[in-house]
Amino acid sequence: MDIESSHEVDVLVERIAEDLTAGLKVAVGFECPLFAPVRDDPVLLTSQRLGEEGRPWSAGAGVAVLGSGIAQSMYILRSLAARAGNAFRITSTLDVSEFQSGHGNLLLWEAFVAKSGKAKTHKGDAEAAARACLGRLTHGRGLSDIADEGPVFSIIGAVMLASGVSRDLRFLSLPCMVVKVNKPR
Repeated sequence: MDIESSHEVDVLVERIAEDLTAGLKVAVGFECPLFAPVRDDPVLLTSQRLGEEGRPWSAGAGVAVLGSGIAQSMYILRSLAARAGNAFRITSTLDVSEFQSGHGNLLLWEAFVAKSGKAKTHKGDAEAAARACLGRLTHGRGLSDIADEGPVFSIIGAVMLASGVSRDLRFLSLPCMVVKVNKPR
């Protein structure tokens, strides 16, 4: 498995499309919160998710990158949906076991690159997150660094539906794998 990166979004879309056309599976991470917990206690509505360690999804940096992440993920997934058809089929998933068993060819996951894991560049952050994800997938353990604490609203699930890469409504309430990068490489 290879890790590639580009500063050009259209280059990324083209490369993902090429890999899917070749019958390869692709895991795409976005460095922003991709799901929010659904809580019954109003005091806890915007509190950190289990595993965020003092960096709530709803605080400063999390909310700032959330807007960009929605726009970027929508663009990427819409572009892929527009290219799909006879050339390739997209079976997007948030479920690592579906991806690993071959029931999904496009895994969407959250890259959590916090202060201690920051590299010197955005590209370095992306590569570190991709390597961490690849390590988990290669060793067969797609465990998330954010613990399951109950119901969620899946932001990436909503993007999957709105972009056309899925029609499966269950994605609206499924969390994705979160890969936390702790130390820069």
